[in-house]
Amino acid sequence: MDDLHLVEFEWWRCLDGYRLHRSGLESASDRFERYRPLETPALFAIFADAPHTADGMLQFCNQFGLLGGGRPDVPWPRAKPSKESVLVDALLMHHRAMRGALDTLKRINPSRLVKAWNEAIQALALVSAELRTGADGRLRLVLVPPDLIRALFFQFAQHACSGNQLFRCTRCNKPFTVGTGTGRRRTAMYCSNACKVAAYQARQKGGIANA
Repeated sequence: MDDLHLVEFEWWRCLDGYRLHRSGLESASDRFERYRPLETPALFAIFADAPHTADGMLQFCNQFGLLGGGRPDVPWPRAKPSKESVLVDALLMHHRAMRGALDTLKRINPSRLVKAWNEAIQALALVSAELRTGADGRLRLVLVPPDLIRALFFQFAQHACSGNQLFRCTRCNKPFTVGTGTGRRRTAMYCSNACKVAAYQARQKGGIANA
């Protein structure tokens, strides 16, 4: 089985974003869309990059939805929500854990990383295994996280086991992965074609201005 597709996950995000309310974040409306967060490469690193503040968590959630994981013993419902809320302290706790896991990976300390990830994911139990039908009609066994924070930890673990590297876009500084299965070479400098084109256009303008 292709390890990159071992985890399947869909999530809800509010189309009108979220707002700070007392000690937490809540959805600004009852308009939600369902999407696949893990189609965003290195989303775990984007989360870790967010400022460790209530505003930083709000910015991330406005793009990708609330994390879930506020109650480790209760999964978030899969049905379309009418309203969502979560404590900021819970988001910051997950944020610290993800930053710690990434820091351990950078230090190339496998035994410490194993311990840190296992402790984090055990505190976020309830991942289920399900049979799905693939595009070719064959049955596939997949892991289905119940919420976004657990999906991010699985994406991080897949990256850690892949041997791939985490790079920074030389234009926007956004993290992206390079190596086997990513479609990017280790000489890549940009996170997307848009950044590559924008960098080229900036060089062209700079050349004209200096001519």
